[in-house]
Amino acid sequence: MEMVVVMIILAIGTVIAVPAWQALAVRDDVTIAASVMDDLFRIARDSAIASGRTVAVVVDSITASVWLEVEPRPGGAGFGAAGTSRLGGGSPGIGSLITRRSRFDPTPPGAMRIPLPESVRLGVPRARARFSFSPGGQAFADSLVLDGVDGRRTLTLDLGTGDVVVR
Repeated sequence: MEMVVVMIILAIGTVIAVPAWQALAVRDDVTIAASVMDDLFRIARDSAIASGRTVAVVVDSITASVWLEVEPRPGGAGFGAAGTSRLGGGSPGIGSLITRRSRFDPTPPGAMRIPLPESVRLGVPRARARFSFSPGGQAFADSLVLDGVDGRRTLTLDLGTGDVVVR
């Protein structure tokens, strides 16, 4: 009889605990958006270190577009038109992060749409914010705020290491 009581108590505990654990695995829209931007900043930082050139991520909060600006090599041009790099070429995994913009958008050549959930809005200090990474990995940047119905996340870059800090 005691064993049956213990089994019933364990079953009740399991019925209560399993849905609570499953709820922890569900990610809200703001967390997904923060992860996308975190990945984008890490790609830009790694590109700056690998290429030995300054790479800037430019975010247009009005059109939710993003593009990379790569410092030209001495005596040469950068990637693409006016030093602007397309995010979709070359590096593995980047294509899954960014999708092409319509040809009618007023953004520069090479600009791509940030695939953020519809409920999330970008907040930057000005319409076009720059997040620059030096060849040493250091960052020169503003903060990026992601607002949504699920809350708010602020992404800042550690100036010394270029690491992304999400709060």
